[in-house]
Amino acid sequence: MLVLDGVTKRFGSKVAVNQLSLEIKTGQVLGLLGPNGAGKTTTMRLLVGYLSPDSGLITFNGVSVIENPNQVRSQIGYLPENNPLYSELLVSEMLASSAQLKQMSSASLAKSLDFVVPAVGLEEVYQQPIRELSKGYKQRVGIALALLHEPEVLILDEPTEGLDPNQRAEIRALLRRLAKDKTVIISTHVMQEVSAICDRIVIINHGSIVADGTEKTLLQKNNTGTIRAELEGENALSILKKESKLAVLTHKTVGKRLFVELQPKTKVPAQVVLSEIQRKHQLVLWSLSSVGADLEHLFKTVTEEKS
Repeated sequence: MLVLDGVTKRFGSKVAVNQLSLEIKTGQVLGLLGPNGAGKTTTMRLLVGYLSPDSGLITFNGVSVIENPNQVRSQIGYLPENNPLYSELLVSEMLASSAQLKQMSSASLAKSLDFVVPAVGLEEVYQQPIRELSKGYKQRVGIALALLHEPEVLILDEPTEGLDPNQRAEIRALLRRLAKDKTVIISTHVMQEVSAICDRIVIINHGSIVADGTEKTLLQKNNTGTIRAELEGENALSILKKESKLAVLTHKTVGKRLFVELQPKTKVPAQVVLSEIQRKHQLVLWSLSSVGADLEHLFKTVTEEKS
C-alpha cells in the first residue's frame, strides 16, 4: 500500500502539494485528476521518490520512500509525461539499456521480455528504431519500460496524451489488462479513460484533495437535481427569478423562447416546482430534461470551488 501522510512540497513561494494525505491500496486502479498546475505530476514524482517532500511521510508497504528510495523504486514502474526515449535506438536496444540501468540479470530480462513485449504489443516493431514509431507505439515502449522490472505498482502520467482515438482505445485496453494484478495510478484529462479504467477517482486542486471516491459515489454526491427547460410566456424569466424554491443558473432568449438551467433550493424537485409555475402563469413548456451528473461536470464543480 502506498501512503502519503500530510505531504507538502513547495517550489519557492509556490505550494505545489499542500498537506496531502492519501492511501492507495494494493490492486486499486486510481485516476488522479486535476487542472493544469494542480499538483498531479508533483504528487507522482513524490510517490516514486524523484522529489522529496518538505514535510510529511510517504511509505510503500511500510517502507519510507524518502529513506529507502531505491528499495521502493524497485517495486514501482513510472512513465513520466514526456516519455523520455532515445530515438536512435531500436526498441529492443532501449529495453535492454533500461534493464542494464535497473541492474537486471540476463535471465530476468529474458523472462520479462517474454511477458512485456506481447503484453504491450511491441512484436511488430521490436527491431525498429524508435524514431520511426508512431506516437501510440512510443507510448507502448514507455509503458514497457515501466513494466520491465515487474513492479507491483504502475504510475503513468498522461499515458494517452497526444494519441488519436484508436490509439487511446488500444492503450486503455492494455491498462485494463495490466490492472488485473497490479496497482495502477494514472493521471489524465480524458474522462472516458477514468470511467473505463479506474475504480477510484481522486481530484486535486491547488495541491489539495477536493474529491475522492468511486465514480458512482462521487456522481451521486454531486447530483444537484439541475434541469434544462425551454419555455415561452410573458415575463417568464422574471417569474422564475422570483421563485424562492428555484435558482436560475443560466438563461438565454432566442426569439420568444427562454432557455434556462434551474436548480432546486429545497428538497422539492425542480420539475415539480416548474410544473406549478407553468400552470399558475400559463407558460408554454416546450422541452424539459435533467442535467445528469457526469465526470466533466463534477470536475468543473469541485475545481472551480477551490479557485
